[in-house]
Amino acid sequence: MTETSAQGAPILAALSSRLISHLASWPRSLQTALEEYLELGRIGDAGHSSTGPKVSAEDPFWLRLPNLLAQKYHGQGFEGGQAISWLADLLWGQWCLFLSFRLQDDLFDQDAENPALILVSSLLRLESEAAFQSLFETDPRFWDVFRDCQKATYEAAAEIDRLQATQEETGDEILNLYAQASSVFRVGGLAVCLKSGEVGDLEAVRQLYDHLAIAGQIVDDLMDLEEDLDRNRHSYAVNKILRTSAESTSRGGNLRQGLVRNLIYGRGSEALIEAIREQLVAARAELEKLELPDEESLVRKFTDGLDQLEQALHRLRVDVVLGPLLQANT
Repeated sequence: MTETSAQGAPILAALSSRLISHLASWPRSLQTALEEYLELGRIGDAGHSSTGPKVSAEDPFWLRLPNLLAQKYHGQGFEGGQAISWLADLLWGQWCLFLSFRLQDDLFDQDAENPALILVSSLLRLESEAAFQSLFETDPRFWDVFRDCQKATYEAAAEIDRLQATQEETGDEILNLYAQASSVFRVGGLAVCLKSGEVGDLEAVRQLYDHLAIAGQIVDDLMDLEEDLDRNRHSYAVNKILRTSAESTSRGGNLRQGLVRNLIYGRGSEALIEAIREQLVAARAELEKLELPDEESLVRKFTDGLDQLEQALHRLRVDVVLGPLLQANT
């Protein structure tokens, strides 16, 4: 089974098409609310999307991993057309669960305002449960995973919000909260392990999800640095930069200027890149345990992105430090 054969198309494109079809059964007001939130009009015009809503052009690792695990377990409940249909429904359940949490998170952060999205999120969560019910009706192990992952996500999201809003100084321990907040993404991969009977892989799959989720969140923190400061929030990236600063007054003085100086002249950027790289090294160690087909592709996007980030920061330093000198000599 190829990586996309379970969907007959890239995973996100197929899920987007299925979502559009599913919306036809909803009340019109809720259809409109989700279409506007996801900007689904462009998807509908094309029949399907090559990118999928609100995510990158490539299928995210948490949707690809169940496919790769199913390839590894070929012959252990994963073969033939029935297995392809099973995996398609699994990914649909995972996608609906993701969208449900994404909506709640954006409403909580006030990045979305339409109150109808509260009802949309509830419907998506129910659809996710219905999809998984058809696959794991009598397996209590799965339903423990399903409930525990959601509970961990909601509790960690609330604690992260508290820590960032109160500007409480945190160390690397907050990274565990980042992993817990991404627990809903684990459901699909863990479900494939349970289906195949390979419960010995469960911990490695959990750890793999966690390390990649942490790496992604640190990148998000760095990209959202200015926005977080505008909202008076101290993310992991803010605290990491401050801890590497030689200026003891950086917290009490002009915080924004202190952070920028440390990113350009100090070790702030190197410290963040090192933290991301550490998570990717740990993820590769878990991948080696799992021995997945095409395992390198799961982390390639992260490593390529990290290289681009390093290059961008280097160019910024050159422009800021050497730019005035070069202009003075022209």
